[in-house]
Amino acid sequence: MFCTTCGNQLPHGASICQNCGVAVSFPISSPVTAAATATMNNYLVPSILVTLCCCLPFGVVAIVFAAQVNTKLAAGDIAGAAASAKSAKMWCWIGFGAGVVVAIGYGLLGGLAFLNQHAAIVLYRFDPTQASFYPKCVFHALTGWQCPGCGTTRALHHLLHGDVAGAFRLNPMLFAVAPFTAVSLRSRRFVLHPAAGWSALAVTIVYWIARNLPFWPW
Repeated sequence: MFCTTCGNQLPHGASICQNCGVAVSFPISSPVTAAATATMNNYLVPSILVTLCCCLPFGVVAIVFAAQVNTKLAAGDIAGAAASAKSAKMWCWIGFGAGVVVAIGYGLLGGLAFLNQHAAIVLYRFDPTQASFYPKCVFHALTGWQCPGCGTTRALHHLLHGDVAGAFRLNPMLFAVAPFTAVSLRSRRFVLHPAAGWSALAVTIVYWIARNLPFWPW
């Protein structure tokens, strides 16, 4: 349980917050609270997918709000959890929209509308390192640094050719996101656990920083 005023974690049975001195009122669990906890969507999986595939900055913001949902539910703050879930959903849509805008821009320039109808075939036949019509990473183009999603298109090309090792070298994060998404879709208990959101955010940020360090092996 956490103090609703300062957020300090409270020991079991405490009546006053030792940090701010405010009297603590413990929420009484009810069927409504239990139902809200069981059915509330934290939008963690869409947030991760938006970060990896659409728009890095907006996706990271969405992951932060998604992680807050689980923490607030655990603290009994249903209203706060609902607000964070709403914000996570909003930033998912913003990130998705930004990714669509970028994709449309490249589509108008390189005929992407046609290629999208045959994406797997095109990705199999045309190497992204040689073809110029694939969308480029805006973050990499502006900063010269790699985002967590950089190398995904090339990795998928290698996977379609059965080169798992080559795909892993290009983007190891892809191999973490795939099982995480699969487990999340099958287990609502897993995706609603407070540790899931914060772990996903931590892994994304650590991977993002590590792959831009000079000693990164790939």
